[in-house]
Amino acid sequence: MAAGDPELVNIIAKNVGAINMFSFASKYCTYHNVEVYHRDDYSIFDGIVKESLPNYVDGLSKHKLDVWRSEYNYVAFNECIGGLLDEYNIHIPFRRRKFDHFLWYANR
Repeated sequence: MAAGDPELVNIIAKNVGAINMFSFASKYCTYHNVEVYHRDDYSIFDGIVKESLPNYVDGLSKHKLDVWRSEYNYVAFNECIGGLLDEYNIHIPFRRRKFDHFLWYANR
């Protein structure tokens, strides 16, 4: 987690057996990465992100986000967020966390 390995989200998400813990794992890694290591390597996946992110990323659909979740493809999801932030030249400290806050407050 200290290195920001995105595969860790998938490992944690699959750890409960038949239950997909993708959302929980993304939140756990995000909060731990920020609070313990003072880094910003992870993006949160949850219902608000699933509903609102397609409004900000051309060609992205809720279905695609569901596929990433069901196939445990956190790398693609996290790269999508990073690509969006890069596209708009957003390079501020904790940009992923701040973008998550924006999505949550603007779309809840």
